[in-house]
Amino acid sequence: MGVVSMWIFLLPWLLLYPQGAYLTRPKGDHKIVAEQILKDYGATYCRPVYDLNSTMKVEMFLYVHHVLELNERQQTVTVAGYLDLRWHDEYLRWNTTEYPTVKGIHVPISDIWYPDIKIDQSPSFEIPRKGRAWVRNSGEIYWTISVTFTISCQIDARFFPFDTQQCKLTFGPVAYTIDEVFVDILPYETNVKETYLNNGVWDLVNVSYDTNNESIAGYIYGQVTVNITLVRRPLFHVITVIIPCILLSMVNVFSFILPTESGEKVSVSITNVVALVLFQQVIATTMPPVSEKSPLISYYFTPMIFTSCLSVVSGVVVAYFHHQQSSDVPNWAYQLVKRCQKPSNNTRPGTRAEFVNRTSGDTSEKTVAFGDMSDGGQDVEENSKSFDEEINNARLIWKDLAKLINRVCHIDMSLY
Repeated sequence: MGVVSMWIFLLPWLLLYPQGAYLTRPKGDHKIVAEQILKDYGATYCRPVYDLNSTMKVEMFLYVHHVLELNERQQTVTVAGYLDLRWHDEYLRWNTTEYPTVKGIHVPISDIWYPDIKIDQSPSFEIPRKGRAWVRNSGEIYWTISVTFTISCQIDARFFPFDTQQCKLTFGPVAYTIDEVFVDILPYETNVKETYLNNGVWDLVNVSYDTNNESIAGYIYGQVTVNITLVRRPLFHVITVIIPCILLSMVNVFSFILPTESGEKVSVSITNVVALVLFQQVIATTMPPVSEKSPLISYYFTPMIFTSCLSVVSGVVVAYFHHQQSSDVPNWAYQLVKRCQKPSNNTRPGTRAEFVNRTSGDTSEKTVAFGDMSDGGQDVEENSKSFDEEINNARLIWKDLAKLINRVCHIDMSLY
């Protein structure tokens, strides 16, 4: 009874479905088309044309998505984007009247021929042989791939940090001449900035495309040139480099206002020199070590460091004259102070001869003055006061000379 009941239960299912229908399903038209066109495709390394004398046309378009890095010192730029390729494959066709519902199919790119595109500025770049391409019934193939490549780019850092960089990419086939494969630009009308992702350092200004030919060993190859124009965002460098440099230049000028008695003129100038050298090294480590197209700001740092060193030297000279204790004032120093010093109420000798006579005098007279005690201590006291006044006058002249040198250096640095 159990076996009879089982057959009674299965009999309606056997009558409704043909034998084996529950094990196999009919293939879709897209699968049939894919199997038929790939079955007899042949070698994928030969151009898919029936006439070997015909020329294939490969069109391309590069979408710049992101600038990963622009290394100024190594003069390289790393770009990520999408590369659109389109060409015509005569082996991938089918009749739409037989398969009206199949307008296009996806096929693995590894199973068909594809153009071996290279980039002249990036010898290590290779198009990855992976992904799927869209094939239409007419044989047109559309293939979009994600690419990341590092290319060499000559950096023009003259106007750093307000510089603009232009990098050129040259795409072209590796093994096919222009008579075999002709490369062209896809006629897309799109805003390249819409696909660009800002990285906070560089702004994409423009991406231009052009076609040209290159002759190598007597053979002519087609190329597509892509020019990428980038503009640096200067705010970071203005805050961290430009403004501190201006402030250090002001400190270099105001160091001459600092009184010599404070004893900090030289230390302030030395600190300023060290700071300027540090900023120059920061810029030098990021810029390419080339003689042409060097940053103009580096030409600003060099004279500023030179003037800061001169301020150190002048500070040492001013301090030396300011603390000079000698009563023997050279004639040039005396005449310089006399001509440049404004009239004041301070007592100064009229001529250097008078100053020397009053400071040195006759030794015999001083001996008599200090040795003759018959007149009491009054003459000794007067001569002693007169001698001290002359010493003070000499010190005042040295200080006036120090002030004069400091004032001249201050004016020169301010004008500079």
